[in-house]
Amino acid sequence: MPGLTAKVFRTYNASITLDNELNQETTEGDVLKKKVFYDTANKKVAIICNHQRAVSKSHETQMDKLKEKLRDLQGVLKELKTDLDRARNGKPPLKDADGNRREI
Repeated sequence: MPGLTAKVFRTYNASITLDNELNQETTEGDVLKKKVFYDTANKKVAIICNHQRAVSKSHETQMDKLKEKLRDLQGVLKELKTDLDRARNGKPPLKDADGNRREI
């Protein structure tokens, strides 16, 4: 076909593939089943067309926040393990930063 661009071909190929996937199943069932079937067909088309999700712009910030939260939780876990060892040895738990006894 003269004037056929790669973009037009990809769009046509994706549309035909999705139409074929959707026509394979019956149209019976509730809305939730239809949505699940549509999503599955759409994912198959995305795989065939090699569509890939891009990394979001805020990904690095989100990862930094998660790493900080993980470090905080690891610190709490270490303190709790220390208190558990002390409790097993019959000693009271250590004090927190405010000078109060920590609850186990």
